[in-house]
Amino acid sequence: MINGGYAKGVSLGLPMSSSSSPKPSLADRYPHVALAFKRGLLSKQQIQNAILAQHEAAKQGLRKSLDEMLVTKGYVTLEQLNELKQQMPGKGATRRFGDYELLSVLGTGGMGTVYKARQVSMERIIALKILHSDLAQDQELLQRFQREARAVAKLNHPNIVVGIDVGQTNGRHFLAMEYIEGESLDRRLERNGGKIAEADALEIVRQIALALHHAHERNYVHRDVKPENVMLTFEGAAKLMDLGLARAMGPQFQPLTKDGLAVGTPHYISPEQAQGVKDLTPGTDLYSLGVVLFQAVSGRLPFESANFPEVMLQHVNDPPPDPRTFNPRVSEPVAKLILKLLEKEPTHRYPSGQALAEDLERILRGEPPKGLNATAVIQAPRGDEPAKRKRRGTGNRLSFE
Repeated sequence: MINGGYAKGVSLGLPMSSSSSPKPSLADRYPHVALAFKRGLLSKQQIQNAILAQHEAAKQGLRKSLDEMLVTKGYVTLEQLNELKQQMPGKGATRRFGDYELLSVLGTGGMGTVYKARQVSMERIIALKILHSDLAQDQELLQRFQREARAVAKLNHPNIVVGIDVGQTNGRHFLAMEYIEGESLDRRLERNGGKIAEADALEIVRQIALALHHAHERNYVHRDVKPENVMLTFEGAAKLMDLGLARAMGPQFQPLTKDGLAVGTPHYISPEQAQGVKDLTPGTDLYSLGVVLFQAVSGRLPFESANFPEVMLQHVNDPPPDPRTFNPRVSEPVAKLILKLLEKEPTHRYPSGQALAEDLERILRGEPPKGLNATAVIQAPRGDEPAKRKRRGTGNRLSFE
């Protein structure tokens, strides 16, 4: 299961680890949360409760950031935290990290902090992920961080976040990536009441299917496809990110996790991942992408429970519901396509991300999808106006309004 390397305590009098080695303070790990405490927006008890909730989530196999726990518990709003992040780091001054100037915090998770930064030598804005200093001693997490860097370096596709640099500065491991002006798909869904127009959802998933096909052709399976890991630019491009769980396929690969342990996010995990299958195929990513599409058009997840082992068992044993159960406006071909992606047996899903993307393109053009052996003329989605589409280069991109 995911070991998120969560904080053992903070400098506000919270319980510390029994280890004799010094641990980072709250200001080091979550500077915007420390600022919220200083300004009276959060109490010591609230922060402690959120950290304890992180530990409980980790035990269930789900990596959650402190931000998510604070918002989920209702202690602060996402808007308040984002406003505080824009004021970081320091009191209006930039912090230097090697060749980079840290401008603001974009996000903080179990493994590290992502900054909006300026690469001084190239005079460009980038996203800089810096591994938490205490995690450099955790060989599994360090290898996962390095694996992400290698995967990003090997993958070059317009729908995958581009890697720029990787290395160490003063003993701190970092990964520099392109900076995306936009928002994540989970944020887009949140802003729109949980779902988006069918045409928009199809175009986003089409682009991510092509990104996954590119990764699969280079022998990588992502293993953690979910809305949080899909970035949407203001120009309408979708980009796959967070390759921290990506792994090479084939018998030569030695997994970093023990056999029998599931790796991934429970609500989006494939049946074979939930069962701890070692030799995963591209079909596992297509299943997760099917869950993403199900959620985007219906406003619901196919399997929902606060008990993560129960959700994983549902992925393994229970037939998925028809998305039209939750949103009757979902068109028939899209519903059938989703259910094909959610087949329990990987070989019953689409054979590749390319094949899936081609069928999504056919539906967007109003043509029958070949992968479903459809013969009837496909009707346009009901209720929602189709998104305006514009072509750039070889790919289609949406103009989101």
